[in-house]
Amino acid sequence: MRNLALITLLLMLTILVSCNRSAKRVFNDVDFDLLSFLKDSTTILSNITDTVINGKLKGNSVNAYFHSISDEEFFAAINRNKNHIRYFNRSIKLNEFTENGIIYRTDSILKIEGEYDNMCLVDADENENQRDVRFFLEGRVGAYYIIKRIQFEDAETVFWNSKTGKEDLNLFGLSVCSNPKDSLVFYSNTFKVVPEEKTSVCLMKIHYGRIDTLLHADTDWFTSFSFFDKKDSSIYYIHRFYGENNLKSIYAKMNLTTE
Repeated sequence: MRNLALITLLLMLTILVSCNRSAKRVFNDVDFDLLSFLKDSTTILSNITDTVINGKLKGNSVNAYFHSISDEEFFAAINRNKNHIRYFNRSIKLNEFTENGIIYRTDSILKIEGEYDNMCLVDADENENQRDVRFFLEGRVGAYYIIKRIQFEDAETVFWNSKTGKEDLNLFGLSVCSNPKDSLVFYSNTFKVVPEEKTSVCLMKIHYGRIDTLLHADTDWFTSFSFFDKKDSSIYYIHRFYGENNLKSIYAKMNLTTE
């Protein structure tokens, strides 16, 4: 009887461990550095709610349909795209874009070689003569290098034209993700002074040295974390909005359709 009870206890423990592992499988498959950052972040995965959303953004030639998804689907998408998801803040450079021979980083120096000119960007700490500055290369789409820059309290994303050596476009904030395969760039303005204020989201198409806006919409939500899915070019993102005077977040997906 004693042996039977012991065997029964071991079987129960095995089942519990197996269930626990199954419940955590999605999370354990994800790259550890990315996952630990997301889970520890107080700004990206904060105040997750199960609110259901379903909406449409109408553009010039593209419509975007967005809806809430489960955490399992969201983290499965991260698992598929973990080597392409980029994130940048003052202390983290996650999956910074590099390309041998044209782009390279040596510690605090990021060098980019263009057709017209070269660019050398140097991270620097604040001292009595200068303010702190950090640079991050999101990627290259067409002739444009998409560079994220934090300087003191300012954060912006710059589209540097490698053919002309000029900055053709500056966007407020760092919420930009790119899809070089389809030459697409998704942007969300994260600046909200009051909860009632609208922000904007934008989908752009780059034709080598030209930037076209496919979709621009004023919204009551924004995102500070998004990425394109390499499987079908949809966009996964954290849908953030103010509800009951609190900032809340939802796992969401955006599908793009052409008219």
